[in-house]
Amino acid sequence: MKYQYRHLLIDSRQRTITKLDNLFLDNSFENSPVAGMFFFDRLMAVLPRLVYEQYKLIQFEGLSFYCVADTHQFLESLYGDYMQLPPVERRIGRHNIHAYWL
Repeated sequence: MKYQYRHLLIDSRQRTITKLDNLFLDNSFENSPVAGMFFFDRLMAVLPRLVYEQYKLIQFEGLSFYCVADTHQFLESLYGDYMQLPPVERRIGRHNIHAYWL
């Protein structure tokens, strides 16, 4: 198996935090050949651990942020050919959340 995936059922905030803590304790970053990131309940961008150990500073809209050094490999793992626009009919947002300033 290339990597381990566990689906997390989000039934309460504390239970989710406990499940994530247990998952991370069972699979240490230092001993794993691969690593990934969680986005809501999905494990994504599973890449060689080295990709997550090397960072660079980038500028975006006048602010500085750290990101993985190999941005090409990271973006390609998430989006495939990220430099190619999808067909017009597929250019829609995929987020189903609403955010508000309070």
